[in-house]
Amino acid sequence: MSKAKAKAKTETETTLTFLQESFVRAYLGAANGNATLACRMAGYKGADCTLGRRGYELIRNSKIRQAIDAQRARTEANTDLDVDKWRQMALDGLARARNKGDSASEATFLRMLGQHVGVFEEDNRQRGDKIGIVLR
Repeated sequence: MSKAKAKAKTETETTLTFLQESFVRAYLGAANGNATLACRMAGYKGADCTLGRRGYELIRNSKIRQAIDAQRARTEANTDLDVDKWRQMALDGLARARNKGDSASEATFLRMLGQHVGVFEEDNRQRGDKIGIVLR
């Protein structure tokens, strides 16, 4: 196989469709990591259960996972905000909300931290095994 054909094949294998690109943008943006909502926002059609399954499949797709990881790396590099800094900011916000008795803000910070450590799986089922990691 010639180098040109190999390069074309590699580019084709890593190219996302318009819907897949839209899914990645939505997943990392307004959907805030919710694969079902990201599917709906990207233009996939169906009931919640259908979109949930589709979102789960998309998250497991290696090309989409690479695109998500690459975008997160670019965002981190551009904002100078790494995971440890973000986690500390969220924990600080949680502490301030608790001290003020602001239960709405406290719930928001807890949800953010839960999403960060993967308490909510891609198919939106809750897992409680990781929550202690954040709150210790």
